[in-house]
Amino acid sequence: MRYSEENLEYLHRSLNRKIASLCRFVIMLLGVITILSSTRYFEISPIIFISIGIYALSLFIPTICYNFLNLSGNKTRYFLLTVISLTSGCLYGVLSYHVMIILVLPIVISCLYCEPKCTVYTYLIGLVSTIVGIFLSRKLLIIHQEPLEETWRFIVYGIVLRTLEYTAISIVCIDITIKIRNLLNRLIEKNRQLAKEQGIVVLTLAEFVENLNHETGEHVKKVGEYTEILCKALGFSPEELRKAKCAAMMHDIGKIMIPREILEKTGSLTEQEYEIMKKHVVYGKQLLENSPDEMLRLSATVAYEHHEHYDGKGYIGLKGEEINIISRCVAIADVFDALVRKRSYKKSWTPEMAKEEIIAKSGTQFDPFLVDLFVLRFSEFSAASQYGYSKEESLEKVNPIDG
Repeated sequence: MRYSEENLEYLHRSLNRKIASLCRFVIMLLGVITILSSTRYFEISPIIFISIGIYALSLFIPTICYNFLNLSGNKTRYFLLTVISLTSGCLYGVLSYHVMIILVLPIVISCLYCEPKCTVYTYLIGLVSTIVGIFLSRKLLIIHQEPLEETWRFIVYGIVLRTLEYTAISIVCIDITIKIRNLLNRLIEKNRQLAKEQGIVVLTLAEFVENLNHETGEHVKKVGEYTEILCKALGFSPEELRKAKCAAMMHDIGKIMIPREILEKTGSLTEQEYEIMKKHVVYGKQLLENSPDEMLRLSATVAYEHHEHYDGKGYIGLKGEEINIISRCVAIADVFDALVRKRSYKKSWTPEMAKEEIIAKSGTQFDPFLVDLFVLRFSEFSAASQYGYSKEESLEKVNPIDG
């Protein structure tokens, strides 16, 4: 798994639901205690019943926030830890040393979030609520068998030793949290560097492929930029955008398997040469599909599908939703760039002329929904296109769409 800030947030959201399940399990245990108490196995006063009920309600709050309301921000996290810590400390004071697990539960939960500040905060709240709970227990005489009747015994053995015990457990949890967080930070930084290096390798390889065809590497960069614009409009996350952009730049990787005499030919291709050229999509898939890297496997898909038409009349015959959404984005990006830039066999079109051509092919060559997004984001496409052109050159409309 590639660790990043985005992945860490995903882990937190997943953990939220697991914590909600853990809290429900503890509620079930409290229910078992209540049932046993009703059968006289334990002697529990009505005040303890009320305390257990309040604690059970507080433990159900994560389920409401995480599972029902889909809340997962830091404020929600701190609020829940505060409520659970306060009720845990007070209930521990009520039930005394018999249920140490109740006191430990909040600090363990906070430890799972891998945030040292969160764990320290939970420790401080839990410490205060524990001391308050112990005093309440003594004041209300809830635990009649409490062997700490004398004040000095109560302070030394009741408060000091229990808070030291809680502090010792908390220190271990805080230390674990710090170590896990440092490890995650190192993994995030390492993967950030790997992603940067991977982007450089992808760009270098893509430029090499373009140079084989006497084109500059500017084309693959632009196809990546245009694809990123469409994918951003689709709501892709930053990590998904990075993968989509890299995959877009690898769309013609299969051309390294095409004979140089065909790639370097300046005139029109014969029918036989065109059939050979079309095989670059198959070669691209074969080169990348068995890669252990997720981005390269996505590149294999894009390389294979970027010449597919929405109506099924492309190179392979895939149509509609059978074509990967990123491949459909690359199809528009590739054609737009091919239209607006000057090539050896054509003159450049204006962005507006390219726009009209893509709109005309909506529903046949291109996904209509993506064409609508393209129109909405056309100003970004136009701004990103930095190729020089003139009206005179643009008058000659040689269709390069399947070139």
